[in-house]
Amino acid sequence: MVVLLVAAGCALISAGTAQAHSALVGSTPSADAVLDTAPSSVELVFNQEIQTSFANVTVSAADGTQVGAGEPSVQGERVSLVTTGQMSSGTYTVGYRVISEDGHPITGSYSFTLNAATNNAAPLPEVQHLRQLLRRRRRPPMPTPTTDPHCCCRFSVAQWQSCS
Repeated sequence: MVVLLVAAGCALISAGTAQAHSALVGSTPSADAVLDTAPSSVELVFNQEIQTSFANVTVSAADGTQVGAGEPSVQGERVSLVTTGQMSSGTYTVGYRVISEDGHPITGSYSFTLNAATNNAAPLPEVQHLRQLLRRRRRPPMPTPTTDPHCCCRFSVAQWQSCS
């Protein structure tokens, strides 16, 4: 009888530890990947479904600049985050903290490298607009010296013009 009770107790204790917790099983871009173009998003894949609340994913450059845009999207066991696309060559770190369906937190990070000569991602609309405005801006022509030998200076509303 005592043997039966001890065996039943051991079975109950070991049954609780046999269940595996959720873990990251894949990602895009993958850990230690070297990319030629900036990714438009980062996707994490876990071995269990993830709770939609409290999901946190960051993508940051070596200097700490965040290149993730908005909030992460959770679809079952997949969590994704759109990037800004404004990424230059360098190492980027993906950090995550999510809660699995069974209530356990999963925290981790990994890195990938962007090795691009130029940024191949399209700039944000605001950046495009500012670039267009700067291209349209024209400087006024430089003043030209006068050929009148009796003049030492001539005043105009826009500028002072020196005589030659």
